[in-house]
Amino acid sequence: MKDDDGYSALEIYDDDAALQTHMQSQHFRDAGAKFAGLMAGPPTMTRYEVVG
Repeated sequence: MKDDDGYSALEIYDDDAALQTHMQSQHFRDAGAKFAGLMAGPPTMTRYEVVG
């Protein structure tokens, strides 16, 4: 998603353990290194809870 402040990505995980597994994965670390030169600063994460 794009807005005037930049881009957003929406990801859904079954639980906190699944999110932590993703964040510690090699592909996540590799992607972070590649994105570093494309962003003005570190990314921010906003967590939402699925309702319903």
